[in-house]
Amino acid sequence: MDNGKHRTARKAHELTGQLEEDDLWDLANDLPDSEINTTEAPTPQPMPPVEATTEQKIAPTPPPADSAKEVTSKSELKNQPETPENTPSSTTTNTIQRTRLSIIEKVTLSALAILFLGLATWGYLFLYEKNHLGKAAETLKFPIEGKYITISDFKTFWKNPEGMTGIKLGAQIIPAASITLAEDNSGSGALRVYFRNAEKTSVGDPITIYFSNGEFNNGDKNIEITATDGFHQAGDFNAYALDRALAWRIEILEAPTQNSSGSEFEPIINTMISPDRK
Repeated sequence: MDNGKHRTARKAHELTGQLEEDDLWDLANDLPDSEINTTEAPTPQPMPPVEATTEQKIAPTPPPADSAKEVTSKSELKNQPETPENTPSSTTTNTIQRTRLSIIEKVTLSALAILFLGLATWGYLFLYEKNHLGKAAETLKFPIEGKYITISDFKTFWKNPEGMTGIKLGAQIIPAASITLAEDNSGSGALRVYFRNAEKTSVGDPITIYFSNGEFNNGDKNIEITATDGFHQAGDFNAYALDRALAWRIEILEAPTQNSSGSEFEPIINTMISPDRK
């Protein structure tokens, strides 16, 4: 390839020199003899070798690297088919989708927060209901008036049965109640008392007491009655004190006479036994 270029350059040089020499001889023939310079025509100086070919001279200058990259990227973008990802509408759609996802996430988080809040409230109310410290004790409105008796005060509690007679063997803590008749009570009749456990089962024997002319058979307006059975372990009472679902109850019924049948007794008090201990 290089030898061909050099041969072309040499031919161009020889042709140029020959043309210049012919032109000089023609000029000499046209001039008059007086003007003809007897001096010898200067020998034409050889031209420097042509290093660049015609093709190299007219070759376009390559664009800068950055411009080429820019042209390439533009042509690629021009030739690249429009897809949903590189169209303006797709950008708007993606923005809307991201916004919708954000809204969905906010709604989900809000729903979870409400759910946890509801569970926490339910748990609090559940424990509040079961814990006797959070639930007010059942209150009785005094005086309590029956057909045959008027009660001005009534209290419940638990006590140790040590030294008492008629108590079931092994009972360590038993329920008890204190009943006070009203001062203006002058009636006569009978009371029957039931102590019931958390399953509403009667514990021990039913207790029947009598009153006449406004006084109990002990000659006083106040009397204390106790169950014949109770908790046989102190731990059972502690659990009872903590869990109101285990609460025992006391039920008192009245009748006109001490000889009245069971169907003649009518309830006048039915309440929980306080976890207080004496």
